[in-house]
Amino acid sequence: MKRTRFSEFPRRSGIYMIQSIVNDKRYIGSAVNLKNRKGSHMRSFKNNCNSSYMQNHANKHGIDVLKFLVLEFCLKEELIKREQYWIDTLNPEFNLCPTAGSMLGFRFSEKSKRKMRENHTDYSGENHPRFGKKHSKESKQKNSETKKAYYQTPEGKEVSRKHSEFMKGKIPWCEGLTKETDPRLKKMGEKISKNEERNRKISIANKGKSVSEETKQKNRESQIKRMANPELRQKNREASLKQWEDLEWKKNHIGENHPMFGKTHSEETKKKQSESHKGQIAWNKSLTKETDLRVKQISKSLKGEKNYMFGKHHSEETKQKMSDARKKWCQENKQKVIN
Repeated sequence: MKRTRFSEFPRRSGIYMIQSIVNDKRYIGSAVNLKNRKGSHMRSFKNNCNSSYMQNHANKHGIDVLKFLVLEFCLKEELIKREQYWIDTLNPEFNLCPTAGSMLGFRFSEKSKRKMRENHTDYSGENHPRFGKKHSKESKQKNSETKKAYYQTPEGKEVSRKHSEFMKGKIPWCEGLTKETDPRLKKMGEKISKNEERNRKISIANKGKSVSEETKQKNRESQIKRMANPELRQKNREASLKQWEDLEWKKNHIGENHPMFGKTHSEETKKKQSESHKGQIAWNKSLTKETDLRVKQISKSLKGEKNYMFGKHHSEETKQKMSDARKKWCQENKQKVIN
């Protein structure tokens, strides 16, 4: 059988062998992408974290004494089976485990276990290798282009399709939850709100960007499909009612704390909103608190001290504005009112 030097490996799946020219000891492995596996092994040797037998050998004699060969190319589905065949046939000395694709049959010594416990590193927070570091714009662009190119390949499209199929019908873990009812969401919200600089950068990055009509249509269809689920709609209603009964939540969403405080929608946005609501019937149309439990609960949650206007009064200027707006509406809709 012809064996290929590792430097000639293409981006194909297959079985490979690493053999020492010092004592002919061997290692058998399999890879979906043989070329990538080369880089993985070489980085591991340099970082002193490869398979312990092989790493000790490389540390003693050097990496150059290890020769990389292809034993055969095969389909991804057959990798484990073919790897096991070669392990059983050649009985490689560098392989820690006699079973392909697992640690079955391997046992760490008590000394190794003790060392692992003592040397276990906490990589959270400041201990993480990339703590305080950021990818450059060039690096981000390269990563983005690489991923985009991958998902245009047949393999990438298949991965995307499988992921889509896997996620269909699944309800997100945070569905129906709010930061008032779930500590995880509350913690996430606090973390995001504290990082004002991050929010500002995200806002600048998203300015001028628009979602394609195809994406909008997909989002609409997805939302309609989700809201057709009676169980999900009931959960959303219950969460919304519970939220309105929370005085702390209402306090943080009125006045200066409201996300739209001091802002106004542009005429274009108003027109879009008007167009999107035309022909739609409000969920509470013709319902009263005597006939519908939801309306009754909302009404109850806004009574007395629970009402966000409790103890407050409209200024004369606000009253005048409300009056003028009402008169204007009556003039424009006079015919409709009469009918």
